[in-house]
Amino acid sequence: MDRIPVADVFAANQVNAVVFRCSALASWAGVQYTAFYDPQGEIVLGRRGRQEKAWTFEPLGYRGAMRDAHNAISLGVGPDGRLHISYDHHGDHLHYRMGVAPGETRFLPEAPMTGVREGRVTYPQFVNGPAGQFYFFYRDGGSGNGDLCMHVLNPAGGGRWRALPQAVVSGEGRSNPYWWRPAVGRWRCRIWRPTRRTFYEPIREQRSPHHVLRQ
Repeated sequence: MDRIPVADVFAANQVNAVVFRCSALASWAGVQYTAFYDPQGEIVLGRRGRQEKAWTFEPLGYRGAMRDAHNAISLGVGPDGRLHISYDHHGDHLHYRMGVAPGETRFLPEAPMTGVREGRVTYPQFVNGPAGQFYFFYRDGGSGNGDLCMHVLNPAGGGRWRALPQAVVSGEGRSNPYWWRPAVGRWRCRIWRPTRRTFYEPIREQRSPHHVLRQ
């Protein structure tokens, strides 16, 4: 296995390597992509062919709030090869951009996804389904009072997202789920997560008996 350096990054805290970050790298059509905060806190996109060792870089034109390691970057590749990026959240309004074209590391201006429950976002994650589906998971709310929410991309709708009409996992105003990466299977969605009614509780598993991701 080769070790391929990428670039110098912000390292005064763990924002580029925090434990819940699941989307540091993404691949599509033989090209690998990454996103990180550089030493000045600017978001930078990188790309390289899988057979190449040199990366090329494109700045996003956004400087994050580096004092908070929650503000990690999530990167995903939609079914048409467009990059999607979400960044700089700890109970903040949604920061989201979509690539200008498949495989491009240049992005359209920041915009809402749906405008529904996008005012207090933390822990964004893009997840690809086995049949070309593309999902966006995030927490709406805060510690002790939050819900795991999800948006679904309509690939035939010009890159439009729709919000699931209810929370995937609700804290019911008394707690909030801390989930690990959702695992999307053929018939059900599994979400591993501890709750936080007390500071520590056992890890539990939540499953949908139906294909909840198609609701």
